[in-house]
Amino acid sequence: MLSAPFLLAQTPAFEVAAVRMSSPQEMGHISTSMSVDDGFLTYTNTSLMDVLRVAYQVPEQQISGPPWLTDQRIDIRAKLPKDYPKKAIPEMLKGLLTERFGLAAHIGEKEMSVYALTVAKSGPKLTAVPGDDSSVNRSDRSLKATRISMEQMAEILALILKRPVLDRTGLKESYAVTLEWGDEGNPELPSIFTAVQETLGLHLEGAKAPVKTVVIDQIAKTPDAN
Repeated sequence: MLSAPFLLAQTPAFEVAAVRMSSPQEMGHISTSMSVDDGFLTYTNTSLMDVLRVAYQVPEQQISGPPWLTDQRIDIRAKLPKDYPKKAIPEMLKGLLTERFGLAAHIGEKEMSVYALTVAKSGPKLTAVPGDDSSVNRSDRSLKATRISMEQMAEILALILKRPVLDRTGLKESYAVTLEWGDEGNPELPSIFTAVQETLGLHLEGAKAPVKTVVIDQIAKTPDAN
């Protein structure tokens, strides 16, 4: 049974939330952390764009707004209502962004070049993880997630590849993922495409498809006081 806040309120909200601008990090060594555990949502050094993509459940490439959205980094520490449904977190984040940043946005759709994420012919190489708690740590060339769905994996790959990624794996559970990849400056590690296939047993293929878009009409650079 859902707790009182969900029965009485049309839109779920965090019980309490602290939002602050992040401390500066060394150029070229920026890392972020996004976790939900022990009844708290904790985002550290997370860009406003990252929060928007979770709130609207679309990758960055499908969000149109001020160019500084990827540069403005914030920390969020928010207490979740008791017995909250995890699927309510996006709506809670929308409410938080509206309250603290004056967010206003509208939804659209357009055809775009995308990648389709599918299961490789060799089959998936993934370990299912039960429960609700999760943490995701991503840097420029690595990803470590204690528990992540394929829909979330597609969103993160979209950030890395700078193109929408559609989850067409058909895999419904959540999995532990550790992934490392290189680039032209680090040829000792595989490309992201090879790493995804060899490490996870998944495949990325180019395609075109109509996708949901989010247009940010209004948002402030800094949050209102907590």
